[in-house]
Amino acid sequence: MNSSSTPSTLNTEATSVLSREWIHKGTKAYKHAGFALFLVGFASFSLIYCVQPLLPAFSQSFQISPASSSLALSLTTAFLAISIVLSSAFSQAIGRRGVIFTSMLCAAILNIVSMFTPNWHSLLIARALEGLLLGGIPAVTMAWIAEEIAPEHLGKTMGLYIAGTAFGGMMGRVGMGILVEYFSWRTALGLLGAICFICSIAFLKLLPVSRNFVQKKGLNLGFHMQMWRAHLSNTKLLRLFAIGFLLTSVFVTLFNYATFRLSGAPYSLSQTQISLIFLSYSFGMVSSSLAGSLPIASVKKP
Repeated sequence: MNSSSTPSTLNTEATSVLSREWIHKGTKAYKHAGFALFLVGFASFSLIYCVQPLLPAFSQSFQISPASSSLALSLTTAFLAISIVLSSAFSQAIGRRGVIFTSMLCAAILNIVSMFTPNWHSLLIARALEGLLLGGIPAVTMAWIAEEIAPEHLGKTMGLYIAGTAFGGMMGRVGMGILVEYFSWRTALGLLGAICFICSIAFLKLLPVSRNFVQKKGLNLGFHMQMWRAHLSNTKLLRLFAIGFLLTSVFVTLFNYATFRLSGAPYSLSQTQISLIFLSYSFGMVSSSLAGSLPIASVKKP
């Protein structure tokens, strides 16, 4: 019976894939989806990294050390890493689009609330909560792309999303660096939060309703934990995880303390001048979009 049921199962799965209503490049839905994905990439990463150029201002305002000020970013990314593990389970039960929108909206509101925090510890709590919320974006967004975008356009669409994250990471830093020279860091956080709030509304209006999503009742955390254990037992995946961890750690730490070094002697640069180093992100915007087509092109080769 097993031998007879296996082909039937495979045929059913193949028919399911072929019958999906894919979003194809060149259509109105694809254009709306591309812009929406760019917006979510921009909003999420600008909210994560907007505090990086503000670390010297935090150090001065709250009378804390440079190492302590870096917690404003470290806590956000740490809690994001925790919540991203659970976000896919919630999105399976609730829906991809709703999880992404709610995460964007609430994180933007928290960024606005951050401008009113009375002390350092309350700011850290707000940043930690923001990380928990933003964890609902990266994995769920990529799951939406895989489910809704036609396979032949998958790499290009992923590239658009990653370009949005690079743009958000760059503008969150550059914009905040410029704003904090003319306004307080509190005002700068509030303004960015308002911009990302608008982005979340635009995202909801633009992103097409899911056509291929199949809702699963219950969170079924056991299944997801089992999948994570399987991933962590794969040595090839562990190498990739290690590369991502090490490169990101060095990258973020370098920029964290570069702001302090450049603001002191012998450079004594202004906040606006320091923020210009983050313009190097523009190269990542271009390369991520171009690299999106490379995997597909390489697969076609014999």
